[in-house]
Amino acid sequence: MDLDSINRLILRKHHLTEESKIDDIVQIADDLCGLHATSATTPYLSLFARTRSFHKDDLYNALYGEKLLGRIRCMRNTIHILTRKMIPVALAATRDKAMDISRKFVESRGVSWRQYEEVSESIAGLLREKEMTASEIKKALGWDRDISAILYLMCDSAVLIRGRPAGSWRSRNHKYALLKDYFPHMEPRKMGEREATIALVRMHLRTYGPAAVTDIAWWAGQGKTRVREALDDIQEDIEETDVPDIKGRLCMFASDREMLDDQTINKPVVNLLPVLDPYLMGYKQRERYLADEYYGYVFDRSGNGTSTILIDGRVAGVWDMEEGEEPTVKLLLFEEAPKKIRESIEAGAIEVGRFIVEGDVGARWCDSMIPLTKRTAGSMMSPLKGC
Repeated sequence: MDLDSINRLILRKHHLTEESKIDDIVQIADDLCGLHATSATTPYLSLFARTRSFHKDDLYNALYGEKLLGRIRCMRNTIHILTRKMIPVALAATRDKAMDISRKFVESRGVSWRQYEEVSESIAGLLREKEMTASEIKKALGWDRDISAILYLMCDSAVLIRGRPAGSWRSRNHKYALLKDYFPHMEPRKMGEREATIALVRMHLRTYGPAAVTDIAWWAGQGKTRVREALDDIQEDIEETDVPDIKGRLCMFASDREMLDDQTINKPVVNLLPVLDPYLMGYKQRERYLADEYYGYVFDRSGNGTSTILIDGRVAGVWDMEEGEEPTVKLLLFEEAPKKIRESIEAGAIEVGRFIVEGDVGARWCDSMIPLTKRTAGSMMSPLKGC
């Protein structure tokens, strides 16, 4: 196996080739093991990159109308949008670590366990068959302290779920609802942690395989020992292989090798992906799609990935949206590319820009940027600021 073939396989799995794009956003969320949603705009842009015809209302309706998807905190203690069938798995596999962090957060806010139990019971009563923002809940209860820690722990305990945004699709402020109101037939506490971890490992390999133990453990937020135990339980279904330019042994399903053998190479594949897109965030070992010398331009000091330009599955540059009187998508390539590739990137930039601002945009090339690893936290949200 060679790395270019593997990257093309992952592009197909992630619906990032022209022939693999579909308009079933629930299926895409399932195939990706969820959509990263720490940034409010990321899931929308991730879906835009993988569909033929996507409208913002499609995701809003799937989340809050049909309730086919839900927004929860799970892998690596980050927010994801998951399908209904994956929510119990992710909660069970990550609950202990998430709740430990949330409990400490509650304690750091000077809230005793007895106070938490009393306030959480009042919140549950307040939210029966309705949704409210944190500030609305705080006002209704007459609570004079920070209530966010209590709400986070209630979400991690599968009592609440993060609901509708309080503003537009870009809003980071959202309402809270009872999980049982959103998903009345869901049993979030039925699955045990070990069973859930095995299921989570299977999901990762299905989406990101071939992958190393290090990749799976990092993505899932689990220890390597626990991941190896899960792999031992499914060893009859997987095989190991070596790939040039990737460290260590990689695990994969036999069906992946069949897909690799069945690949045909057509024209170059160009993608513009958003901040924290699943394609970037599924691996700890990133040399598979990024040269070492450009790492600091794509990932910040915490390992968060910025908005990227892919050429045949490898990160070739970054992009940024500059809004204002003349909205412009700024582009930067790490190395020279053929004219047709640059034209394809420009066309894709204008499409994604129009999706964001819902109006006309321009595209402009930049020739330099300050590495994210030399900038302040959060700079990955605007990698080409000042260009």
